Amino acid sequence: MHLHYTDRHRLPASVEKELNLTWHPNPQSMVKVCDVVTINCPLHPETEHLFNAKLLSTMKRGAYIVNTARGKICDRDAIVDALKSGQLAGYAGDVFFPQPAPKFVFFFLGCLFVHVYVTNKFKTQTGITLGAICPTT
Repeated sequence: MHLHYTDRHRLPASVEKELNLTWHPNPQSMVKVCDVVTINCPLHPETEHLFNAKLLSTMKRGAYIVNTARGKICDRDAIVDALKSGQLAGYAGDVFFPQPAPKFVFFFLGCLFVHVYVTNKFKTQTGITLGAICPTT
């Protein structure tokens, strides 16, 4: 497993090496190589609907998104379309914008949480705006 991240402020090289992190200059370059993307950033004009149909289409097919940030960072309808098409294998978030969450999504939430619980492959790294878990090549 390898951790990738993007943030306005890159971590020191010694920290990246110690934690085996790969930095990306923007989310667009990061999501192309990741199986699971976690969203942990504030909502502001730059991040509003950041995860839209265009960005989702560049992600690895069958990837997962875990949104622990604000619902409005993801375009709800684009997430649903990506789930229906199989572009996303799962989405987990505690809130949607606008509410309520589409009923279609709940099936995928359960699958993602079961997968995470059973495989126990996922670790959390604090202080990273967007993080992702990728297989080691």
